[in-house]
Amino acid sequence: MFFAAAAVLAIDASTVSAQSPEPDDTVYSRLYAEFARHPHRRVGSENLEASFAALEREFKAAGLNPRRQTFRTLVQETERLSFTYDGKLVEGALMTDNGPAPFVTDGPIEGPVVFVGNGSVLDLEGKDVAGAIAVVDVAKTGVRVPDVFMRGAKAVVLVGDESIDQWRMARVCFTTATLVPRLYLPREKAVAAGLLEADGSRRGAIDARALLKDCEGVNLWVELPAVEGWVGDLKREEVLVLSARLDTHGFTPDCSPELRQAANAALLADVAVSLAESGPLNRHVVAVFFGAHYAGQEGARFFYHAFDMTDAKENNVTLPMRAARYQKEIEWVDEHLGFAASHNVIGARSSIAREMQQRLKRKLIAAVAEQREPLGRLRRELAELKKDDKALNAADQARAATIEAEIAEGDAQRLRWNELRAQLFKGRFDSDDPANVALYDEMMEEVLADLNMRRAEIEQMIEDNRTWIELSKVFDDRDFVAHFDFDFANDKDPWLLSMINAYGLYRNSELGGGAYLRHLHAVSRVYYGDAADGLVGVGENRDWSATLYKPALTPIYKPFSLSVPNQRVVPSAIGSGLGVAGFQMMTVGDSLAHDSLPFADETDLSGLREQMHEVCRAFGNSSEMSLRAPFARERMEDRYLYTDERGGTRGVNFLNYAEGSTDSEGVPENSILQFSGISMTEMLCGQSHLPRTRILANGFVYMPTISRGVATTGWRARTIGIGYAPDGAFERISKEDDATGILVTPNHLFYAHGGLMFSYGYAPDPLGGTLYDPKTIIASKDAPHKTFANYRIANERLEFFADRNDPVKRIGANWRNASWLGAVGVEDGRCRDGQARHGPGHSA
Repeated sequence: MFFAAAAVLAIDASTVSAQSPEPDDTVYSRLYAEFARHPHRRVGSENLEASFAALEREFKAAGLNPRRQTFRTLVQETERLSFTYDGKLVEGALMTDNGPAPFVTDGPIEGPVVFVGNGSVLDLEGKDVAGAIAVVDVAKTGVRVPDVFMRGAKAVVLVGDESIDQWRMARVCFTTATLVPRLYLPREKAVAAGLLEADGSRRGAIDARALLKDCEGVNLWVELPAVEGWVGDLKREEVLVLSARLDTHGFTPDCSPELRQAANAALLADVAVSLAESGPLNRHVVAVFFGAHYAGQEGARFFYHAFDMTDAKENNVTLPMRAARYQKEIEWVDEHLGFAASHNVIGARSSIAREMQQRLKRKLIAAVAEQREPLGRLRRELAELKKDDKALNAADQARAATIEAEIAEGDAQRLRWNELRAQLFKGRFDSDDPANVALYDEMMEEVLADLNMRRAEIEQMIEDNRTWIELSKVFDDRDFVAHFDFDFANDKDPWLLSMINAYGLYRNSELGGGAYLRHLHAVSRVYYGDAADGLVGVGENRDWSATLYKPALTPIYKPFSLSVPNQRVVPSAIGSGLGVAGFQMMTVGDSLAHDSLPFADETDLSGLREQMHEVCRAFGNSSEMSLRAPFARERMEDRYLYTDERGGTRGVNFLNYAEGSTDSEGVPENSILQFSGISMTEMLCGQSHLPRTRILANGFVYMPTISRGVATTGWRARTIGIGYAPDGAFERISKEDDATGILVTPNHLFYAHGGLMFSYGYAPDPLGGTLYDPKTIIASKDAPHKTFANYRIANERLEFFADRNDPVKRIGANWRNASWLGAVGVEDGRCRDGQARHGPGHSA
């Protein structure tokens, strides 16, 4: 067995090299070399921190003051990964992006190894993959993973080379709560191991573990010197934002060099330093380097959150108000912790004592509720053993004795909890019973642990909020005129301004190209001038190789169609809901094939240094850019931003149901909110349209910059809670009714039995008729469950979950061609206890 970090180190040494420095040592050449020496810049990694530190050194050397905006985020981290074939370790295997699903299984995934070509029905013909580890060649056209799992494969090893591209690989990506177990393997490693000839005669095993971990996200930003008091046509000071992304994630998060993004970040830094050295600009120009992008561009969302919160008309609770409320909350926590340290809360009389008594009471109620279902299963099993008073063999007698002892211990424990609860009610604590004292101490430890966790969260939120306030001051009483993101592919081909990328999360109303007409016209005049007005453009009479593509400076041309599909999630789209005109500066005709993939493609943007200096200086100075917002702003959903108000805490919040019931078990631990929007339908490679965030210790969340119109439209949006067991395995999910739209009453998470189904009831209609769509189970109609959920996260495969492992039926035909991913082998059509809940990574 080896750890993922070891594999990454090996790849670092063999595949990543620094771009040759230019003859004249420049900010660009120094930073690109530094970023190339630190690939795989995953959020929270040493490589990303080293890259930020290099940026800070360059800015400080130029007399600038770089600052950091911090925020909380979640990042997939591989704890271990090994793949063996025929008893030998296969080198170079990489963990794929698993979305919100942890790669946690009950043990190694084992089985015969079978090569299945591209995974299509045609290539699967004559191959038995039931219970196998399938090897799929993703470089072949028509690659498919669902068909492989439909035939019963336990896991898939994806074999690729540099002929693949991110758009093809998006077909084998998933953003599901259920694990779809996949690994990626470079072709040369697969060939060396003999995997492309695997016929099922030899066995393999995957032993892996990857979890979502809490990390600090960082946006590094710097404000360039500006002419004091300058105002343009808008009669107020103005702000222009230039940006680039520095972090990586990708299809294989542990190995994602993304040197193209490194080159763009180095170019932006070079331009920022040169602009600062050439004198103050009319506008306040902010250069920002986003340090988190995976989940709905969270770095850009938090950046825009600081801007959004400067609008007091749209936000009842400003950032300074939040700072004051956080401070009050931490003082409240300290008072309660101090009281509990010096008092027995039972029988005490004060507001603090009553609060602590209620917390202790909830812990006791939850303990009883949590025990009910496991004891019920034991009683049912015992009843089955003793049915009809039949004589038991020795093994059954031993099992019956064990069950009876476990039930007796459970009943005694429940009695102790209820006795302590009665003491709470009566206000008299039995201090003479050592067992009672020990139980009180044990339960209070849980209460205090919750408060201490909450205190740590508040401390971090106070610090994060401080950095947001610092950034927001740049936008106070100023007009935000435009945002340009550096997204070039080379320095030889023409470039353009791309807008209307995937904006469905940030804006509910439709965007049209015509809204950008004034901005495109202004950019045209800045760059190409206007002979009739005697205006000279910065691009006239230049010998630049890559120039702005003039025909695309019109909304009719749909400039985004000249580069890549418009489902890309990009930083400049985030501000659309706030009325900000955002543009990606992109190379014409480059498909960005290797973005998000484990290839270290050298990218040279040094030829753009002079041009970008001139263009960005003109953007910062020209009166042409004094333009109002091209469309009305929308209100962002503030119920995802919890706040303490008079009468309690307000916002979207979560509670756990006890297993098998609708009794409350308390605030979820180790759980996240996964936003789901069916308007964001296109799968992406190595990143997601959809945001996610940690559910805090008080059950609430903080997830900014999501349009209220999107979040409250039930048929378009879901607020899904996903809970993980102590070992990291998927365990709970939101009740379907609670997850629809926005609730400020608790969203309940239940113990989830079920999984992801790949099934086809009928052959797909080539004309797209819905009658022949894939059919699957419908929980609300097909099984008598108290609690259930049917979800399509990102409009993918339907996932089905229920609170019991009862039989279900499926609409459609041919069970033999269905795979319920998340359930393990069934007998007599019934999933056995624990199989569905603890089996993600296995298939029926």
